[in-house]
Amino acid sequence: MIVFFIAFIIGLIVFILQVCVHLHTIRQGIARSQTDHASARLKHVMRMAFGQKRVMERWWGKAHAVIFYAFLIFLLSTLELLIEDLVGLSWSLAMTIGLTATGVIHLVQTYFAWMTLAAVFILTIRRIVRKKEIASNGEAWLILSLIAIIMLSHIAVMASRMVWNLDPQWLENWLPITAWIASFMNRDVAFLVHDLASGTHVLAVSVFLIWIPNGKHLHILFAFPNLFYQYERYDDKGMPVPCMDNPDMDSYAQKLEDAASKDLPETEWPIIGAEKVHDLKRRLIMNALTCTRCQRCTNACPMVAADSHFQGPMESQIRLRDLCMNGEAKLVVQTADDKKSGIISAEEVWQCTQCGACDRVCSVGNENLARIIDLRRSEVCRDRQPAKLNALLSKFERSGNPWGYARADRNAWKDVLSNKSEKSGDIHVLLFAGCMGSYDDTARKTLKNCAQWLEMNGFAVHTLDKESCCGEFLRKLGHEQEFAECMKRNLEEIAKVPEYESIVTICPHCANTLRNEYPGNLRAKHFLEFVAELCDRGILEIDTSMEKINSRVHVPCGLGKVPETPKRLLRLFHELGLEVSAEEAVNGHCCGGGGGQFFLENSRKIAEMRVNELLDEFPEQISTCCPFCVQMLDSELKSHGSVQEDGDISLIPVSNVVDICISRARRVSTGEMPSQGDKI
Repeated sequence: MIVFFIAFIIGLIVFILQVCVHLHTIRQGIARSQTDHASARLKHVMRMAFGQKRVMERWWGKAHAVIFYAFLIFLLSTLELLIEDLVGLSWSLAMTIGLTATGVIHLVQTYFAWMTLAAVFILTIRRIVRKKEIASNGEAWLILSLIAIIMLSHIAVMASRMVWNLDPQWLENWLPITAWIASFMNRDVAFLVHDLASGTHVLAVSVFLIWIPNGKHLHILFAFPNLFYQYERYDDKGMPVPCMDNPDMDSYAQKLEDAASKDLPETEWPIIGAEKVHDLKRRLIMNALTCTRCQRCTNACPMVAADSHFQGPMESQIRLRDLCMNGEAKLVVQTADDKKSGIISAEEVWQCTQCGACDRVCSVGNENLARIIDLRRSEVCRDRQPAKLNALLSKFERSGNPWGYARADRNAWKDVLSNKSEKSGDIHVLLFAGCMGSYDDTARKTLKNCAQWLEMNGFAVHTLDKESCCGEFLRKLGHEQEFAECMKRNLEEIAKVPEYESIVTICPHCANTLRNEYPGNLRAKHFLEFVAELCDRGILEIDTSMEKINSRVHVPCGLGKVPETPKRLLRLFHELGLEVSAEEAVNGHCCGGGGGQFFLENSRKIAEMRVNELLDEFPEQISTCCPFCVQMLDSELKSHGSVQEDGDISLIPVSNVVDICISRARRVSTGEMPSQGDKI
């Protein structure tokens, strides 16, 4: 028994030393204080880690949850067996807390032991049957085996205790299977079984301790701080805000000026983003150490689904973990063949659509989007961006939009608005056109319909005299300086419209950028979010008597990125006669045009994949609510047509749900307006 105890102490020491090494690795990164809204962050940790919220979304999640709770419960069991190994059966937990309390604890532990064995069996079958969905390796089988050994050894210990009458007699009635096993032992055999089982239990725990820091189960420790620091910021209601960090551009400009004045080579100039491991924020390094290698992020990635050559976010996390031991290693390599010296190739860095599917499904709070944007920022600073991006930026710098259209044409759509100098209406709305609404023909028609509908229904519509691009595609493509300029110009213009209750836009990308990336709680909403909220307040209603539309709905990935929005949108879609599942309303789907890919045209395969999915049920039309999705899907449909049930090929139209909503929504009440502190 002393040998097993010594083995445990050795395992514990090795575990502590390895964890210290990992903590030192995290300290290589840039420290960033994220302790605001500590109570909200702790609630998030409780919900995700202890509540297993993300894991429980899957059918096998309950099995994982059982193993997690068993891990917590068996901490006491391991401690008890360690003491018994040293002093023998002359000591028991009952001497400390009483026989009844000990019996209850052992009852709970044994039930969890049996449930955990069942969970291990379920996860084993899953790994065998669904090999493509989950990365299985020797480590996974080792951990499952250790868990099974720990549970079986506990059951053997409990059976031996029943023979020696060390627990309350009533326990046998509550644990019939364990009692049946005990019936095959006499006192001498039970003594031997107890020693062997408890020793095996402690030895398995010792191996587990040594292995945890070396494999994916390091998330047992780091998932808690990883989730605490997951979001850049929280809003006033304590809800997480899905946004990127805002670099100190003034400080960067000063450092850049100092480097230029000293005639330093460009390779030594300061950068925004991350070129090497030590340029990463500490939480992003922690992401790599916390990765569970469950493959959920890679399975959710639309680029992986559309192109099997794309490695996926899990692989880059694994490579980053390997590189963390060398703080000077470059993160991005220029060719795929040289991937071993970095975490990802430059080609793959620029193919990410920033849809957020990987971040949404991660159970431990890893932020793949933030890492990709940091990599793109550094590539832009070193002037290693793709040639297409150079041409795109040249057009933008010249004309303020990604197509190079004349600045004067940006306000041409406003001819549908009334020319009243004093806006009439009880709800003041700031209508933000965006680049698509201003210049794209299809989106401009939707924007005009939206403006007219707002005025006809008694809303006071305001616009910006000198509206600029919201800068969303610039930030997603790593051009932080231009994004900061766009944000500054728009904030100055918005400040001139003090009376608005909501900023309304037809583009989900504009809505998310204004609401989440800009400071100041701008209360920006997509038009459908705006209508859904007013319907909840009884100010608007949807005419549900109109005929249902035979349309497949493509919910954009950019819509509904605030917690309470998806439920409202789901109700709105159903009232509009559009069939949308709860999963689609919450998660949405990438069309291939996000993250600036609409302009770089790197992700046409995703659009082709989406069109094939949408045409499965031969709809009369396809509907979506993002102008980028409308163009991506419409272009892909026109490129090959669509095959109908009778074999004929025809073109299926792509409609905007905003237009459908406008035709069916109407004002029914002035409603009771919220107070200044609770704007719409």
